[in-house]
Amino acid sequence: MPFLTDHRKDQMAWAMVLVCPGLFVSNMLVARGMSGVFPPLAMAFSRWLMVGILITAALLMMRRLDWSIVRAEKLQLLFLASLGMGLCGGPVYLAGELTTATNIGLIYSAAPILIALIAMIALGEKLGVVQGAGLVLGLVGVVTIMTKADLGVLARLEFNKGDLWVVLATISFSVYSLGLKHFKTRLSQIQRFGMMALGGAIWHAPFVLAEITTRGPWPAITIEILAALGVLILLSSIGA
Repeated sequence: MPFLTDHRKDQMAWAMVLVCPGLFVSNMLVARGMSGVFPPLAMAFSRWLMVGILITAALLMMRRLDWSIVRAEKLQLLFLASLGMGLCGGPVYLAGELTTATNIGLIYSAAPILIALIAMIALGEKLGVVQGAGLVLGLVGVVTIMTKADLGVLARLEFNKGDLWVVLATISFSVYSLGLKHFKTRLSQIQRFGMMALGGAIWHAPFVLAEITTRGPWPAITIEILAALGVLILLSSIGA
C-alpha cells in the first residue's frame, strides 16, 4: 500500500500480530464448545466447503480465477489441502470431544518449533543456539502438557487420545506450512486458499459418510450450529 506511511504500516503490522492469534484460537474454542452438538467431521467438511464456495464465487464474479492453472496445479493443491485442511481439520474437532481447548491451543503452539525441526531435518536448514534451545524447551513443554508432568505416562505409553489428535494436526500443519513455501504456484494467495478449501471438503467427504454410518444423520440446523459455522468460516478461516 504505497499511500501508507511507515508509521501507519507499523501500526497495521502490530494490529495483525495481536488480532491473528485471536482469530486462530477461535477454531479451538469452537472445537471444544461444539463437542456433542455438531459431529466433528461434519463440522470440518461444512467449514471448508462453505469457505471454498464463498471464495470461488467471489473470484468468479471478479473474473480472477484461471481454471487452467487450477487444473495444472491440482495435485499440489490436493496434497496441501489434505495437510492444512484435512489432517489439520477433522482431528482438531475430534480432539475437542476428548481434551480441553487450553490443551489444544498449547500443543498447537508448538507448530513453529516443529516447522523449524522439519526444515532442519528435511531441508537441511541450520538452527542457531538460541533457536535450538527454544526448540528443545518447546518440545519439553508439549510433552509436559501431554503427560501432565507425570513421567510414568511415558513409560506406560498412556496419553489422552484428544491430545494425540492435536499432535497429529500440529505435525500436519507444520508440513503444510513448509509445503506452501516449497511448492511454486501461479495462483494468488486467496486463489490458492480457496482451491485448497474445496480440496479440504473433498478430503473430508468420505470420512463424513463413515461418520454418518456410525453416529447417525446430521443434527437439525440450529442457531448455535449456524453461529459456530459463521465463526469458523469468517474468523478461523477467511479472517485468519
